[in-house]
This record gives sequence, structure tokens and C-alpha cells, in this order.
Amino acid sequence: MAQSRAVNGMTIDLSEIPPKCDSCILGKQTISTIPKVREGPKATDRLERIHVDLSGPMTVTSRSGRKYSMNIMDDYSSYVWSVPLRLKSEAVPHWMENWLMILT
Repeated sequence: MAQSRAVNGMTIDLSEIPPKCDSCILGKQTISTIPKVREGPKATDRLERIHVDLSGPMTVTSRSGRKYSMNIMDDYSSYVWSVPLRLKSEAVPHWMENWLMILT
């Protein structure tokens, strides 16, 4: 992506070994295996239980100006929707407009 200039603000110099990034090292240390035992029962129908994760701001803004990501996972099917957002404050209005009518 960097070589084809598909992303603005992403510069990579491949002539040297990249420096170690403390944040990357710490982030990778938190990765652990998913436990085999669930906490609580699994949902028995689509959209009965969902999990929402809001992350950002990302270091590189998308071409459409999005810096945040809202990931929504259905507990029954494990299907994931990823919704790009410009601002973190857009999460609740997006949820109210698009998801509540689906769930009701």
C-alpha cells in the first residue's frame, strides 16, 4: 500500500530495519488464546445478543475522512459488521438510526 501510494500519510523507508515500536510490542503482548469455556449461555437466535467495540482514533485517516471504527458482532452467528465513523460521537446516532429498527 505504501509503495503504490494508496494511503496518504503512510511513509515507509525499506532501506533500513524499522525501529521497534513500544506500543506495538505492548499491543502484541496482550494477545491471548480465546478461552474454550464461554461466560454465560450463547444466544439462541440472530441478533438476540450483540457485542459492540468502538476503536480509534486511527493514526491514518481513511480517504473518506474516517478515523474511528465501530465493530458490531452477533453472538449467535459471530457475524461482524464494521462501521467507519468520522467522530466517536457519531456512534450513538448511527446506532439509533440504523440498528434499533433492525433489532425491534
